[in-house]
Parts: sequence; C-alpha cells; structure tokens
Amino acid sequence: MDTIIIAISSIVTAIATGGLMIFAIVQWRVLKVTLNESSKARSAQVLLKIYDIMQNLRPKWHELYNLNDDFRKWNKKNNELADLVGTELQRVAYLTKDLIDKDYIIEGYGKVFINCFNKLKNYIKDYRIKSGENPELKDGGYQRKHFELFAKECEKHFKELSFKNKK
Repeated sequence: MDTIIIAISSIVTAIATGGLMIFAIVQWRVLKVTLNESSKARSAQVLLKIYDIMQNLRPKWHELYNLNDDFRKWNKKNNELADLVGTELQRVAYLTKDLIDKDYIIEGYGKVFINCFNKLKNYIKDYRIKSGENPELKDGGYQRKHFELFAKECEKHFKELSFKNKK
C-alpha cells in the first residue's frame, strides 16, 4: 500500500513538474515576444525623435553650407550656427549607436552628415584644441566624436555603394 501511494505521489509530482515546464516554456516565449515588441517600439520612438531633430535642423544645415569654407572668417552668429549644427548632429549620431539600425539614418541623411562634417572639420579641430584636447580623434580628441565617426561611417557606406554600382 505504501509503495502504491509513493508511486502515485511520484506520478503526480512528475505530471506537476511537466506542467510547470510547459508553463515556463510558454512564459519564456511570451517574454521573448514582449521584449522584441518593446525593442521595436523603442526603435520607432528613437527613429521618430531623430527625424524630428533632422527636420528642425534642415534650414540650419543649408545655412551652414553657405558659410565661408574658412571658419576663421566666421562671425559670432556663424560660430553659433556651426556649434548648433555640430551639436545636433552629434546627438543624432549618438542616438544611432546601438538603438536603431544605422542604415535608416545613413540612407536618409548620410550626405548631410558628410557635407556638414566636411564644412565643420577644421572648426571642430580648433574647438578641440581650445577645449584642451588633441585635434584628432586618433590622438585623443573627443569633442563631436560621435558626429565625426558617424560621418566617416556614412562616407564608407557611400564609397562601398558606389563601388558595388560600378561592378
């Protein structure tokens, strides 16, 4: 009689354990779906924020394009414009880091990053020096780091695209 009770108890325990395993697997799958959907929602929010920043910045970068190529000839208003454009593009570059697929921004605004960085390159180097940094990233320069890296990534993307199109 005791062995029957032990056997029944073992069977019930095995069934309960199996049920808990099935429940855990179902919950794991639900959690994966929830995390995936949450990640997509976060990416969509970041992408919309970036589009908003870029839309608001559009007239400023066009104004920047018209500045003298020699930043030393810029007046205070020009310097403020350069700082604003550089700072906002730095923010966008930072937001693309591990939060969204960079290709969305590269394909939509890559040329803006390239053109603005080319216009601001010497201004940024001078800004780094005035901030007590080395002018080059490779030597420890840090100001507008993400902007510069993203602009270079955009250049690389378009060079590779151009190379593929030539084949």
